[in-house]
Amino acid sequence: GASLPEGADTVVMQENTEVEADGKVRLLKLPKPGENVRAKGEDIAKGSPLLAKGARLTPAALALLAAAGQAEALAHRCLRVAILATGNELIEPGQPLAPGQIYNANPYALAASLEALGMEAINCGTAADTPAATEAALSKAAAKADAILSTGGVSVGEEDHLKAAVQNLGQLQLWKLAIKPGKPLAFGQVQGCPILALPGNPASAFVTFHIIAKPYLVAQAGGQPDSPTYMGIANFTHQTGSRREYLRVRTQLQDGQVHLQAHPNQASNLISPLAQSTAQAQIEPHQTVRPGTPLPIHPY
Repeated sequence: GASLPEGADTVVMQENTEVEADGKVRLLKLPKPGENVRAKGEDIAKGSPLLAKGARLTPAALALLAAAGQAEALAHRCLRVAILATGNELIEPGQPLAPGQIYNANPYALAASLEALGMEAINCGTAADTPAATEAALSKAAAKADAILSTGGVSVGEEDHLKAAVQNLGQLQLWKLAIKPGKPLAFGQVQGCPILALPGNPASAFVTFHIIAKPYLVAQAGGQPDSPTYMGIANFTHQTGSRREYLRVRTQLQDGQVHLQAHPNQASNLISPLAQSTAQAQIEPHQTVRPGTPLPIHPY
Protein backbone atom coordinates (compact mmCIF):
# COMPACT_ATOMS: atom_id res chain seq x y z
CA GLY A 1 0.00 0.00 0.00
CA ALA A 2 2.98 2.36 0.08
CA SER A 3 3.89 4.93 -2.55
CA LEU A 4 6.58 4.02 -5.07
CA PRO A 5 10.08 5.31 -4.36
CA GLU A 6 11.13 8.11 -6.65
CA GLY A 7 12.41 6.80 -10.00
CA ALA A 8 10.74 3.38 -9.68
CA ASP A 9 7.84 2.15 -11.84
CA THR A 10 7.72 -1.60 -11.09
CA VAL A 11 7.46 -3.78 -7.97
CA VAL A 12 8.80 -7.33 -7.65
CA MET A 13 7.21 -9.60 -5.06
CA GLN A 14 9.57 -10.68 -2.29
CA GLU A 15 8.72 -14.31 -3.02
CA ASN A 16 10.32 -13.89 -6.47
CA THR A 17 13.66 -12.74 -5.08
CA GLU A 18 16.54 -14.01 -3.00
CA VAL A 19 19.21 -12.12 -1.09
CA GLU A 20 22.79 -13.06 -1.94
CA ALA A 21 25.72 -13.12 0.46
CA ASP A 22 26.96 -9.68 -0.57
CA GLY A 23 23.54 -8.19 0.25
CA LYS A 24 22.48 -7.82 -3.34
CA VAL A 25 19.01 -8.98 -4.41
CA ARG A 26 18.67 -11.48 -7.24
CA LEU A 27 15.40 -11.42 -9.25
CA LEU A 28 14.20 -14.96 -9.88
CA LYS A 29 11.56 -13.79 -12.34
CA LEU A 30 11.88 -10.87 -14.75
CA PRO A 31 8.95 -8.49 -14.09
CA LYS A 32 6.92 -6.66 -16.69
CA PRO A 33 7.05 -2.87 -16.63
CA GLY A 34 4.45 -1.55 -14.19
CA GLU A 35 3.87 -4.97 -12.60
CA ASN A 36 2.37 -4.99 -9.08
CA VAL A 37 1.73 -1.25 -9.20
CA ARG A 38 -1.74 0.12 -8.53
CA ALA A 39 -2.19 3.28 -10.54
CA LYS A 40 -3.99 6.28 -9.13
CA GLY A 41 -7.60 6.36 -10.33
CA GLU A 42 -7.61 2.89 -11.92
CA ASP A 43 -10.55 1.78 -9.77
CA ILE A 44 -12.57 4.98 -9.56
CA ALA A 45 -11.78 7.61 -12.17
CA LYS A 46 -12.40 11.25 -11.34
CA GLY A 47 -15.86 12.32 -12.45
CA SER A 48 -17.18 8.78 -12.98
CA PRO A 49 -20.51 7.82 -11.33
CA LEU A 50 -20.20 5.55 -8.31
CA LEU A 51 -23.72 4.12 -8.26
CA ALA A 52 -26.72 4.52 -10.54
CA LYS A 53 -29.97 5.95 -9.24
CA GLY A 54 -32.06 3.15 -7.76
CA ALA A 55 -29.10 0.89 -7.04
CA ARG A 56 -29.33 -1.20 -3.87
CA LEU A 57 -26.83 -0.47 -1.12
CA THR A 58 -25.24 -3.91 -1.15
CA PRO A 59 -22.05 -4.69 0.84
CA ALA A 60 -19.99 -4.06 -2.31
CA ALA A 61 -21.80 -0.77 -2.97
CA LEU A 62 -21.12 0.42 0.58
CA ALA A 63 -17.44 -0.48 0.19
CA LEU A 64 -17.30 1.49 -3.05
CA LEU A 65 -18.78 4.58 -1.39
CA ALA A 66 -16.33 4.31 1.49
CA ALA A 67 -13.35 3.85 -0.86
CA ALA A 68 -14.34 7.03 -2.66
CA GLY A 69 -14.47 8.93 0.62
CA GLN A 70 -18.24 9.27 0.63
CA ALA A 71 -19.36 9.38 4.27
CA GLU A 72 -23.02 9.77 3.32
CA ALA A 73 -25.37 8.81 0.48
CA LEU A 74 -28.94 9.88 -0.17
CA ALA A 75 -31.11 6.77 0.03
CA HIS A 76 -34.74 5.81 0.18
CA ARG A 77 -35.88 4.68 3.59
CA CYS A 78 -36.95 1.08 4.04
CA LEU A 79 -40.32 0.38 2.40
CA ARG A 80 -42.96 -0.57 4.99
CA VAL A 81 -45.34 -3.28 3.80
CA ALA A 82 -48.39 -4.34 5.81
CA ILE A 83 -49.35 -8.02 5.70
CA LEU A 84 -53.00 -8.82 6.30
CA ALA A 85 -54.55 -12.29 6.22
CA THR A 86 -58.29 -12.88 5.95
CA GLY A 87 -60.37 -15.84 7.06
CA ASN A 88 -62.22 -17.12 10.14
CA GLU A 89 -60.51 -20.48 9.72
CA LEU A 90 -56.99 -19.15 10.30
CA ILE A 91 -55.17 -19.61 13.59
CA GLU A 92 -51.60 -18.79 14.54
CA PRO A 93 -48.98 -21.56 14.85
CA GLY A 94 -48.52 -22.85 18.38
CA GLN A 95 -52.23 -22.76 19.22
CA PRO A 96 -54.43 -25.86 19.36
CA LEU A 97 -56.55 -26.44 16.28
CA ALA A 98 -60.32 -26.68 16.53
CA PRO A 99 -62.38 -28.48 13.85
CA GLY A 100 -62.40 -26.49 10.62
CA GLN A 101 -59.32 -24.43 11.48
CA ILE A 102 -55.93 -24.30 9.71
CA TYR A 103 -52.65 -22.70 10.67
CA ASN A 104 -51.91 -19.31 9.14
CA ALA A 105 -48.77 -19.83 7.03
CA ASN A 106 -48.83 -17.11 4.36
CA PRO A 107 -47.73 -14.13 6.51
CA TYR A 108 -44.54 -15.94 7.54
CA ALA A 109 -43.51 -16.67 3.95
CA LEU A 110 -44.36 -13.11 2.88
CA ALA A 111 -42.53 -11.50 5.82
CA ALA A 112 -39.37 -13.50 5.13
CA SER A 113 -39.56 -12.63 1.43
CA LEU A 114 -39.97 -8.91 2.19
CA GLU A 115 -37.11 -8.87 4.68
CA ALA A 116 -34.87 -10.53 2.09
CA LEU A 117 -35.62 -7.52 -0.14
CA GLY A 118 -34.59 -5.10 2.62
CA MET A 119 -38.18 -4.10 3.40
CA GLU A 120 -40.00 -3.86 6.72
CA ALA A 121 -42.85 -6.33 7.14
CA ILE A 122 -45.71 -5.22 9.42
CA ASN A 123 -47.93 -8.10 10.51
CA CYS A 124 -51.47 -6.73 10.78
CA GLY A 125 -52.99 -10.00 11.94
CA THR A 126 -56.09 -11.67 10.53
CA ALA A 127 -59.36 -10.03 9.51
CA ALA A 128 -62.59 -11.87 10.23
CA ASP A 129 -64.85 -12.80 7.32
CA THR A 130 -67.25 -9.87 7.61
CA PRO A 131 -67.45 -6.68 5.50
CA ALA A 132 -67.02 -4.43 8.56
CA ALA A 133 -64.01 -6.33 9.95
CA THR A 134 -62.34 -6.43 6.54
CA GLU A 135 -62.76 -2.69 5.99
CA ALA A 136 -61.52 -1.86 9.50
CA ALA A 137 -58.44 -4.05 9.08
CA LEU A 138 -57.64 -2.52 5.69
CA SER A 139 -57.96 1.03 7.06
CA LYS A 140 -55.56 0.26 9.92
CA ALA A 141 -53.07 -1.37 7.54
CA ALA A 142 -53.17 1.59 5.15
CA ALA A 143 -52.36 3.98 8.01
CA LYS A 144 -49.25 1.99 8.99
CA ALA A 145 -47.58 1.19 5.70
CA ASP A 146 -46.51 2.29 2.22
CA ALA A 147 -48.19 -0.74 0.63
CA ILE A 148 -50.45 -3.60 1.68
CA LEU A 149 -50.12 -7.31 0.91
CA SER A 150 -53.27 -9.23 1.76
CA THR A 151 -54.02 -12.92 1.35
CA GLY A 152 -57.43 -14.46 0.80
CA GLY A 153 -60.88 -13.00 0.38
CA VAL A 154 -60.55 -12.08 -3.31
CA SER A 155 -62.36 -15.00 -4.93
CA VAL A 156 -66.11 -15.32 -5.56
CA GLY A 157 -67.24 -17.06 -2.36
CA GLU A 158 -69.95 -15.64 -0.07
CA GLU A 159 -67.33 -14.87 2.59
CA ASP A 160 -64.86 -13.20 0.23
CA HIS A 161 -65.28 -9.55 1.22
CA LEU A 162 -61.91 -8.03 0.35
CA LYS A 163 -62.73 -6.99 -3.23
CA ALA A 164 -65.82 -5.03 -2.12
CA ALA A 165 -63.93 -3.55 0.84
CA VAL A 166 -61.20 -2.18 -1.42
CA GLN A 167 -63.86 -0.63 -3.67
CA ASN A 168 -65.59 0.99 -0.69
CA LEU A 169 -62.35 2.41 0.76
CA GLY A 170 -60.63 3.41 -2.48
CA GLN A 171 -60.39 1.96 -5.94
CA LEU A 172 -60.07 -1.50 -7.46
CA GLN A 173 -57.92 -1.27 -10.59
CA LEU A 174 -57.35 -4.91 -11.48
CA TRP A 175 -59.02 -8.23 -10.63
CA LYS A 176 -58.13 -11.64 -12.04
CA LEU A 177 -55.13 -12.67 -14.10
CA ALA A 178 -54.94 -15.41 -16.73
CA ILE A 179 -52.38 -17.41 -14.73
CA LYS A 180 -52.45 -20.65 -12.76
CA PRO A 181 -52.15 -20.60 -9.82
CA GLY A 182 -53.05 -17.05 -8.83
CA LYS A 183 -56.08 -16.14 -10.97
CA PRO A 184 -58.02 -14.07 -8.36
CA LEU A 185 -55.22 -11.56 -7.66
CA ALA A 186 -56.46 -7.97 -7.25
CA PHE A 187 -54.74 -4.57 -7.23
CA GLY A 188 -56.03 -1.19 -6.13
CA GLN A 189 -55.81 1.64 -3.62
CA VAL A 190 -57.04 1.79 -0.03
CA GLN A 191 -57.18 5.37 1.23
CA GLY A 192 -54.30 6.21 -1.09
CA CYS A 193 -52.22 3.18 -0.11
CA PRO A 194 -51.59 0.61 -2.88
CA ILE A 195 -52.79 -2.91 -2.13
CA LEU A 196 -51.86 -6.18 -3.78
CA ALA A 197 -54.53 -8.66 -2.77
CA LEU A 198 -53.03 -12.12 -3.23
CA PRO A 199 -55.06 -15.34 -3.25
CA GLY A 200 -55.31 -17.27 0.00
CA ASN A 201 -54.03 -20.64 -1.22
CA PRO A 202 -50.32 -20.81 -0.29
CA ALA A 203 -49.00 -21.76 -3.74
CA SER A 204 -51.10 -19.03 -5.35
CA ALA A 205 -49.86 -16.45 -2.84
CA PHE A 206 -46.25 -17.57 -3.32
CA VAL A 207 -46.40 -17.46 -7.13
CA THR A 208 -48.15 -14.10 -7.33
CA PHE A 209 -45.78 -12.55 -4.80
CA HIS A 210 -42.69 -13.52 -6.78
CA ILE A 211 -44.10 -12.86 -10.25
CA ILE A 212 -46.26 -9.76 -9.60
CA ALA A 213 -45.78 -8.23 -6.15
CA LYS A 214 -42.01 -8.46 -5.81
CA PRO A 215 -41.06 -6.37 -8.89
CA TYR A 216 -43.79 -3.85 -8.06
CA LEU A 217 -42.59 -3.38 -4.48
CA VAL A 218 -38.94 -3.10 -5.54
CA ALA A 219 -39.97 -0.28 -7.90
CA GLN A 220 -41.99 1.31 -5.08
CA ALA A 221 -38.85 1.27 -2.94
CA GLY A 222 -36.96 3.20 -5.62
CA GLY A 223 -35.07 0.22 -7.00
CA GLN A 224 -34.81 -1.39 -10.40
CA PRO A 225 -36.96 -4.54 -10.62
CA ASP A 226 -34.77 -7.50 -11.45
CA SER A 227 -36.57 -10.79 -12.09
CA PRO A 228 -34.01 -12.96 -13.82
CA THR A 229 -35.35 -15.67 -16.08
CA TYR A 230 -33.22 -18.69 -16.92
CA MET A 231 -33.82 -21.66 -19.20
CA GLY A 232 -34.16 -25.26 -18.16
CA ILE A 233 -34.93 -28.58 -19.85
CA ALA A 234 -38.15 -30.34 -18.85
CA ASN A 235 -37.92 -33.92 -17.61
CA PHE A 236 -41.72 -34.23 -17.51
CA THR A 237 -44.87 -34.01 -19.63
CA HIS A 238 -47.58 -31.40 -19.16
CA GLN A 239 -50.41 -29.79 -21.11
CA THR A 240 -51.67 -26.31 -20.23
CA GLY A 241 -55.14 -24.90 -20.77
CA SER A 242 -56.10 -21.31 -21.50
CA ARG A 243 -53.92 -19.75 -18.78
CA ARG A 244 -50.17 -19.35 -18.33
CA GLU A 245 -49.02 -21.81 -15.68
CA TYR A 246 -46.20 -21.74 -13.15
CA LEU A 247 -45.16 -25.23 -12.07
CA ARG A 248 -43.12 -25.89 -8.95
CA VAL A 249 -39.97 -27.65 -10.14
CA ARG A 250 -36.70 -28.88 -8.76
CA THR A 251 -33.56 -27.99 -10.73
CA GLN A 252 -30.55 -30.21 -11.29
CA LEU A 253 -27.39 -29.46 -13.27
CA GLN A 254 -26.54 -32.33 -15.60
CA ASP A 255 -24.18 -32.34 -18.63
CA GLY A 256 -23.98 -28.56 -18.56
CA GLN A 257 -27.76 -28.09 -18.67
CA VAL A 258 -30.36 -27.31 -16.02
CA HIS A 259 -32.90 -30.13 -15.90
CA LEU A 260 -36.35 -29.62 -14.39
CA GLN A 261 -38.34 -32.17 -12.43
CA ALA A 262 -41.92 -31.10 -11.72
CA HIS A 263 -43.40 -31.87 -8.33
CA PRO A 264 -46.06 -34.58 -8.77
CA ASN A 265 -48.72 -32.53 -6.96
CA GLN A 266 -49.27 -28.96 -8.18
CA ALA A 267 -52.41 -28.20 -6.13
CA SER A 268 -52.51 -24.56 -5.04
CA ASN A 269 -53.43 -25.38 -1.44
CA LEU A 270 -50.25 -27.39 -0.80
CA ILE A 271 -47.13 -25.96 0.84
CA SER A 272 -44.82 -28.98 0.75
CA PRO A 273 -44.27 -28.70 -3.05
CA LEU A 274 -43.03 -25.15 -2.45
CA ALA A 275 -40.56 -26.30 0.18
CA GLN A 276 -39.39 -29.20 -1.99
CA SER A 277 -38.88 -27.14 -5.16
CA THR A 278 -36.29 -24.55 -6.13
CA ALA A 279 -37.92 -22.66 -9.01
CA GLN A 280 -41.07 -22.02 -11.01
CA ALA A 281 -41.28 -23.19 -14.60
CA GLN A 282 -43.28 -20.88 -16.85
CA ILE A 283 -45.52 -22.59 -19.41
CA GLU A 284 -47.58 -20.63 -21.92
CA PRO A 285 -51.30 -21.24 -22.65
CA HIS A 286 -52.09 -24.31 -24.76
CA GLN A 287 -48.46 -25.45 -24.67
CA THR A 288 -47.52 -29.12 -24.74
CA VAL A 289 -44.47 -29.94 -22.66
CA ARG A 290 -42.51 -33.13 -23.27
CA PRO A 291 -39.14 -34.33 -21.96
CA GLY A 292 -36.54 -32.13 -23.60
CA THR A 293 -38.76 -29.05 -23.98
CA PRO A 294 -36.88 -25.86 -23.01
CA LEU A 295 -38.77 -23.75 -20.45
CA PRO A 296 -38.15 -20.38 -18.75
CA ILE A 297 -37.70 -20.74 -15.01
CA HIS A 298 -37.83 -18.26 -12.15
CA PRO A 299 -35.58 -19.34 -9.25
CA TYR A 300 -36.91 -18.63 -5.76
